[in-house]
Amino acid sequence: MFKKIFVVFFLLFFVIGCSTQRQQGRVSIIDSASRSHIKTTLTLADFKAFAENITMEMLDDPEIIAWGDRKPKLIVGDLENNTSNDNLRVEDIYKHIRRVIKRSGIARIVHKSATDFDYIIRTVITSNTQHDRATGIKQVSYSLSLEMTSVDGELIGDWADDLKLGRSARKFF
Repeated sequence: MFKKIFVVFFLLFFVIGCSTQRQQGRVSIIDSASRSHIKTTLTLADFKAFAENITMEMLDDPEIIAWGDRKPKLIVGDLENNTSNDNLRVEDIYKHIRRVIKRSGIARIVHKSATDFDYIIRTVITSNTQHDRATGIKQVSYSLSLEMTSVDGELIGDWADDLKLGRSARKFF
């Protein structure tokens, strides 16, 4: 008798456990270039993808391609963090942008203390967090922008990449 009751309860719990739908972490990327996340914070893969995407967009610009073999001197300024997270790995993004430009061979990277250069690149990362109280959804939008100006202050180009992360409401049952 005890065995039968145990088997019935076991099967009941097994069926109930298998029938509930669970979404691990409840975080999804609201972007077609999907990278998995558990939290609504940026990962190292995001930093690299941000730097890669924005730098490649810059290198594909017709005005940059028109440089040809000239190879001007560039200063890549420090990345400005305008997010609510002071712990972002901005140095990783900065270094990856420099690395991609250097490997492309389109320009020469000079130290930010140099006095002889042709262009300055300024990078900024921003975020915007929105909470929907009705649905409990949290959405964080990150944007990385890159702006290139000449020594005279003329805007040469402005490029941006965005990533949106969404987190669904917590389910208690």
